[in-house]
Amino acid sequence: MRDAWEIVREGAGWTGARATCVAGDREGGVWIGTYRAGLVHWRDGKFTTLGRSDGLGGENVRALLVDSQTNLWIGLETLAARGAANPHLAAKPS
Repeated sequence: MRDAWEIVREGAGWTGARATCVAGDREGGVWIGTYRAGLVHWRDGKFTTLGRSDGLGGENVRALLVDSQTNLWIGLETLAARGAANPHLAAKPS
């Protein structure tokens, strides 16, 4: 465990979107659901954003869960989705 909190700001690659939910993965990354800005993955100080153009079913992420088999469950405004909790699926880093 770290001795201090790490503050993440827009200048560090964060889009500035409103975060709605968070889930950690086994590889030390953090998945962040947002309101109107899709799904963001943060690991090793880098952000990767997934949206509709990457196959995400919506831009309003309401809930996240990484299960025991490392599947990432995503609760969107109108549906639920499941996929591998793998940040390499993202097309482009922010």
